[in-house]
Amino acid sequence: VLDNECSNEFKQAIKQNNMTYQLVPPHDHRRNTAEKAIQTFKGHFIAVLCGADEAFPMQLWCLILRQAEHQLNLLRKSRRKPNMSAFEDMYGPHDYNAQPFAILGCAVELHVMPGNSRSWETHTKTGYYLGTSWEHYRCHEVWVQDTRSKRVGQTVFFQHKYITQPSVTNTDALMRASEDMCEALLKAAP
Repeated sequence: VLDNECSNEFKQAIKQNNMTYQLVPPHDHRRNTAEKAIQTFKGHFIAVLCGADEAFPMQLWCLILRQAEHQLNLLRKSRRKPNMSAFEDMYGPHDYNAQPFAILGCAVELHVMPGNSRSWETHTKTGYYLGTSWEHYRCHEVWVQDTRSKRVGQTVFFQHKYITQPSVTNTDALMRASEDMCEALLKAAP
């Protein structure tokens, strides 16, 4: 099944290989599997960019494509084996401990190991999160602003505007205490 805008050379090549083809109706992308996959990826990538930092440079978008594709393949099921993800079908099970995921394009501070910095230099570099490092254990790829290059590091502080530290309010503490008291009274011996 091909898009209705298929070249004549491609149609001839299909016929020469004793294959058949079918064109989808014009302006109807629902029947073309490839078009639907493209729409799904575009929607996912737009969502990724909406979560990125406002100052995340457009020239770095290409560096997060692989990670965004892996995220999407982890979310959708395989066509060949519907009981597993598409990622697992292609690459095997994903080890979140070895390759953790985080918010792509997020502003970060990358820790610089003491042996790699001067004595009075800051111990972090400001940059943007590009994804997990697939070759290193529990490491992240970061585009560092001052060197304008990609660097791999293991400790990253995320500065995402929507990540918050949950706090326990007085009401939360009172609710928890009353639940604990009720549970203790119900379990008490007569």
